Amino acid sequence: IISHAFYLAVEGGTNQTSGMVVDGVGSANRGQIERAFYRAFVYLLTSDASFVEARDATIQSARDLFGEQSAALRAIAQSWTAVGIR
Repeated sequence: IISHAFYLAVEGGTNQTSGMVVDGVGSANRGQIERAFYRAFVYLLTSDASFVEARDATIQSARDLFGEQSAALRAIAQSWTAVGIR
């Protein structure tokens, strides 16, 4: 689930289960998604975190790093929703 959310946030596409379309940031901006996920998983989450907590932490990381209106934040939020984590 996490790796598919990451992939969708970068590359975009349609989740086959939900049918939701994600506008990814593109491979040229992959580093933004990597930074947001790394920051969330290393500094913001505990070892027993849930998927919902992971979603919230990666969204918060994108917000902190790139701003409220950033493409990275939008892509991460969309990707988690597409994989069924709300």
